[in-house]
Amino acid sequence: MRSVHLKSLLLALLLVNALTFLFRGEWNDSFDSLAWIVLMLLYEIQSGKVLAVHQLHPKLPWIRNLAVLVVVVAETSYLFEGAWLDGVYSLLWLLVVVLFELESRFKQQVVASPWLFRTAAAVLALGMAGVILAWMMNEAYFNAYDGLIWSFAFLIIDLDLMASALGPKHSTTRPEPLSLHVPTD
Repeated sequence: MRSVHLKSLLLALLLVNALTFLFRGEWNDSFDSLAWIVLMLLYEIQSGKVLAVHQLHPKLPWIRNLAVLVVVVAETSYLFEGAWLDGVYSLLWLLVVVLFELESRFKQQVVASPWLFRTAAAVLALGMAGVILAWMMNEAYFNAYDGLIWSFAFLIIDLDLMASALGPKHSTTRPEPLSLHVPTD
């Protein structure tokens, strides 16, 4: 499991960003961010790092579907507003959801072809990096910062989902340190 502190920090930063969008009157960005936070938490649960899969409440898939619907509505409104960078970035994130779904539902395929899933994740990450750089060039620094935080969250969740699919051999957790203590009975 990734450091709980790092995940908590990322979650806190993302919540602050969503509230910042809200206080700036950027409703679409705020609801979009909140829906993505819900999705991120659901994928974290699904990776088995928070709860065992058998502990999932039956309503969680409905919550995920609602969050995806909010994201799709936000995506559409970005395109109608002419916010092409936001639209491209949101489209990349929809592809991330597809990747996460594939990794969590088709674990045998992940085991059989991990390079394929890693390559897909790398292509999506490069696309996100391109949008972040474009935001910086357009002096949309808060969007670039927000995108960077989300990119870190994507990386951590994807690594956890891959490790969940590939099993303990490929775990992202650190092994317990070896003890050099020799019992003296």
